Amino acid sequence: MVSSPRALASLGLVLLLTIAGALGLARFELDPDVGSLFPQGHPAVELLRSTRAGQDGARELFLVLEAPELEAELPALVAALRAAPQVARVDGTKAELGGERQRAIEAAPVWYLDAAGLAALEEALGPAARAAAAAEIRSRLATDPVAGRHAAQNDPLGLRWIFVEASERGLPASLSGSSDYLLGASGDVAVVRLTGRPDPFDVDASLALLADIEARLHAVDPDVRMTPIGGYAVAKADSQRIKGDLESSLLWSLPLILIFLTLSTRSWLLPHLILLPVGVAVVWTLGLGGLVFGPLTPLAVSAVAILLGLGVDFTIHFTGRFREERARHAHADALAITRRSTGRVLASGMLTSGAAFLAVTFGDFPALRELGALLALGLALALLATWLVLPLLLGFVGAAGVREREPFVLQLARGRTGRGLAVVTVALAVAGWGVFAVRGVTFDASPEQLRPADSGLVRAGERLGAELGFSPFGWTVLVDRGVPLAELRAGVDALRAEGVLAF
Repeated sequence: MVSSPRALASLGLVLLLTIAGALGLARFELDPDVGSLFPQGHPAVELLRSTRAGQDGARELFLVLEAPELEAELPALVAALRAAPQVARVDGTKAELGGERQRAIEAAPVWYLDAAGLAALEEALGPAARAAAAAEIRSRLATDPVAGRHAAQNDPLGLRWIFVEASERGLPASLSGSSDYLLGASGDVAVVRLTGRPDPFDVDASLALLADIEARLHAVDPDVRMTPIGGYAVAKADSQRIKGDLESSLLWSLPLILIFLTLSTRSWLLPHLILLPVGVAVVWTLGLGGLVFGPLTPLAVSAVAILLGLGVDFTIHFTGRFREERARHAHADALAITRRSTGRVLASGMLTSGAAFLAVTFGDFPALRELGALLALGLALALLATWLVLPLLLGFVGAAGVREREPFVLQLARGRTGRGLAVVTVALAVAGWGVFAVRGVTFDASPEQLRPADSGLVRAGERLGAELGFSPFGWTVLVDRGVPLAELRAGVDALRAEGVLAF
């Protein structure tokens, strides 16, 4: 059977597709960009990508460093991070972390004063206060001409205090303390912010950057522990989680399908013959799909489990028809008749489901479009694997491989038991539709739902917020220039009073 021209041609095509799929899997990449879950052209996404905050924020990486007596090691650790070739900037001190904010404070200190500070400033600008300041300058000039001249030139009215008070109010109280570094109260925990050069959505580059900075830190202090939080850490964590989900979906779906087929066919060999072509189709789909569509989103990778459930229908129908023909014809003739009789039916089923998935590709969500395209491609390849791989397997095992006793499902469907199960199934379906009609279905598309709430990355972010006293990932708000500054200030003050804004 395998030596026939048709079988040899099928085997050659299977080998070519499998090699192409394997090469594609070797270059398989995941894209953890959550922007693909938003509609194309979504104003919020476009605004984020067009602003500097959207470009720089993704490259920011906060490092929570832990080690005994850490403060003495911090200068060397920060210097080691600055020497990393893929690191563009390192902010290790309070002044560096708040550099842009400090420049904004110095440019407009009045904005950062509270009501008491504004009242004190207004009083300092009054006639009496100005007269007192002038008298103080004259007195200092008489007693110390050099210091008096410096004060007269730089702060004749004694208003330098507004910059100090504005700076203190511009940064949260948690950043105060004797150390210039972002050191925790215990002295064993510190925070460093760095900005990387590579694209954080490049998983390989993110892994290389994290490995490099960890090696540099350990070269300075082997006992230091690093917890990264930011775009590069997200890429690493999501890639590992997605890989784990992919492995678990295969680990669970394949055995469950195999158990069901074994029970339903009451055969040990036939279920493996049914599943193997679908597994080959999955390899083809991920490999070729990754090459065609580029880095795949986490949502698109979920197509694997769906494809296993849908693709196995083709092989089940093919083997079912083959068993019927094998009871009346020789093995080779039964295969030929099965190909002719099931080809049009299976192709129609594939086109129907494939058209439904292709319809998703016309939507606005890039991740859903990719999922639909990958499923449509996977169904076509699953049908192709049914026509190419399954006949080769059936021809290889011969008639003994397809012998089976009557499936228990058919036995169960007969008599009162079958009718009772049918009534229960219909009743459950009607009840389900009733619940759907009354309560509807709710969807939560928030990005927080993309990763487990108890993940290490989420816990690390919460710990960083606790160490700093505020969330390190701030907001960038673009305000129409027609909005009065008084209203804007009032809104900011209200949010600070409510505890929404730290500073």
